[in-house]
This record gives sequence, C-alpha cells and structure tokens, in this order.
Amino acid sequence: MHRRQQRLLGILAAVLLGLAALIRWAEPPVDTDLDLDQPVSVSPDQVSGLALVRADTTVVAERTDGGWLMTSPLQARADDSALDGFVGVLDRLEVGPVLEGLDPAIYGLVDPQATLTLTRTDGRRHTLAVGTPAPVGYRTYVTVDGGGVQLAEGHPMTVLGRPVDALRDRTVHRFAESTVTELRWRDEDRVAQVLRREGSWFLADGRRVSTQRVEGVLSALADLRLETFQDGLVGVDLAPFGLDPAHATLTLVEAGGESTLAIGGERAGGVLVRTPSGLLGTVGELLALLPPPEALLEDRTLPWTLGEATALSLRYAGVEVELTRQGTAWLRNGEPSPQASAHAVDLLTQLPADRSALADPGEPSGDRLVATAGAHTVTVELGAHVDSGRLAWSPGEPAFVLSSDALMVLENVAMGVRP
Repeated sequence: MHRRQQRLLGILAAVLLGLAALIRWAEPPVDTDLDLDQPVSVSPDQVSGLALVRADTTVVAERTDGGWLMTSPLQARADDSALDGFVGVLDRLEVGPVLEGLDPAIYGLVDPQATLTLTRTDGRRHTLAVGTPAPVGYRTYVTVDGGGVQLAEGHPMTVLGRPVDALRDRTVHRFAESTVTELRWRDEDRVAQVLRREGSWFLADGRRVSTQRVEGVLSALADLRLETFQDGLVGVDLAPFGLDPAHATLTLVEAGGESTLAIGGERAGGVLVRTPSGLLGTVGELLALLPPPEALLEDRTLPWTLGEATALSLRYAGVEVELTRQGTAWLRNGEPSPQASAHAVDLLTQLPADRSALADPGEPSGDRLVATAGAHTVTVELGAHVDSGRLAWSPGEPAFVLSSDALMVLENVAMGVRP
C-alpha cells in the first residue's frame, strides 16, 4: 500500500512538472516594463472604410461626407462616434516589441476574437488581430499588419466587442436648424403651424412667437434619439400601433423639401415613431415637440434683448426720444445722459405684451416705439386704451395689449424719469 502511494505521488509530481513546463512554454514571462510603441497613426477623416470580423458577426462600413454607413450585417446609418472609436483603437494602440518564436495559435491569433481592417483614403490598409488577454496585467496579445505576436496595452475588445445594435445611429432626424422655414404639428387636439419670416417666427394667424421657444422645439427634435429599433414591424400592418394613420405628426419644411416624423402609440416602454427616413423605433418623452401654440407666443413687445438692440426710438405723449448705442454706452438724443441708461433700454426690450387674443388694431394714435437690432427693425404702433391697458401692434401682425405697468415704463422713459 505504501509503495502504491509512492508511485501515485511520483506520477502526480511528474504531471505537475509537465504542466509547469507547458505553462512556461505557452505563456512567456510578461514584461511589466515594456518599451511601448504606436505602430499606426490614423484619424477618422483619413479612413474611407472598415471591416470588423468577429465570431458572431461581420461589420462592414464606409465613411461618407455625411458620416458612417453600415453595409453589413444591415444597411443603416452608423453611430459616428462608435465607428470613429474603432479607428481610435488602432490609432491609440500601444504595443511592445515582437515576441519572437511564438506560435500565434497559442495566443488566439489564428482564430482571433476580432480582426479590424481599416482602408485609408489613399488605398493603404491596416489590420489589427486581437487574441487572448495576457495572464498578467491589463494587456492583450495582438498582431498588427500581419506581423509577429505582440503585447498591447489594454483590452481592445471592450470597444470592438460592442453589439451591432449599439453601432447604429439612433438620431431620429438630422437637419440644420438654421435652414428650417416652417414647422407644423398635428395631434388629436390641435393643428399648429409656425413660419419663419425675416428672421422671426410667427403663427399662421400672424401672431409673433418666441424665437427662443421655437428653437427649443427644434433642438428637442435634433436631440431626439431612438431608444429601441423596431425592425420586426417593417412590412407589418401599422394601424394597430397608431401609425396608419399616425396619432400625431411633426413636419419640418426646409429649402430642400419637407420631412415628417410620425408618432404612434406606446410600445416597448416608449412611444413608437416612424422617422423621416422610414426607421421604426421607440422614443421617450415627446411633450417638448408638441407644445400648445399659445405656449410659443412672444410675451415681450420686442423680440430682442438689451445686448442685441442697437437703437430705440420712442414717441409718447408728445415727447420724442432717440436712444442709440455708442460702444457699451447709450446716448439720449445724441448726447450722454443719465436718463440714457442701459437699465432703461433693458426695460424697453423686456416690455411685456399679451398676445393671447386676436384684436382689431384700430387707428394709430401717433405714439410709437421703434427698435433696431443690426439690419432688422421692428415698429410698434400704439392705439386705443382698453380696460387692461392699451392696444399695440406691428405692421402685418394682429394687435396685442400693453398693460398699465408697461405704459408707465414708456411714459417714464419719454419724460426722462428713471424707471
């Protein structure tokens, strides 16, 4: 029995020695103080295409003036930052010297976890093969452009291993906010339309709306992202999902034509939409895209702030006043004056207006406020007194109401009294 135990111990010792030798041969000592080099220098604008081959899929994409487009495993616009990140893997790659005499198969480089090939705009190519992680340190075995086995800093698969769904562009609609000339939206409760005219925005009935608020709607649309893709609904009857017809629509008009976002019912924890490019997906909160028209109304008499205004002319109660900017100061009737303060100008540009109702402007009284900002001028005529203040309007616009407090500001500025 004792002799048998000795034989077993001897066999076990031999096995352990063999394993130790195999590990030593298969995994060379990892130098913790590598002399690192960056073998490739390339930026996204120098790349015309890429191919990423993994066990689960092959991603092929081309870079256009409008960004990255995937051609495999599906035809779709790609997330520019994600695919730029693939280029960055090679551009920022730091490797140690070639480990001579090593068998690439042992380090996962005959059947790599991923192979990334970049094609430059000049036709040159770079290839990165990613093998297994090193047993020690935050490093990975790789080959670059078909060379020998090297140790790379980091784990490239944290970037190259992202699922295809995460590589798709989730932008609902790409457009230039400055080119939009009209915005229309429709839902079960309302139909609304705003139009750009000479740099300002108006409702279809002529009432001036806040440029800042319209830009807020446009920004909300530009920032809207698909939370999920609903590719399984392509070719399916969309009536049960509220998209045929749509519960609501939002249409942008630009110089090149118009585009419409269709909004349906709830699905997958969000709201189902069909993007202007035809994608089906879900988004989150949409309230910012469909405001009541009255919420967009400009609640100031003038559309400019103190910093934008360059001149104001006021005729009120038989007194005429000219306020003009000179550098950072203001002049009253061409002369420096304590009454020509930025505070007074600020009050005029912040003068409140009630545009909630459409009113008949009546006849002008001769009292008038004219404001200039660069090449743009707005004239406000004052008309009859009403219970809540006084009617006022700009040419081509419905009348609105200036409150008694607003009229007091006009009188104080005209008379040179500090408001």
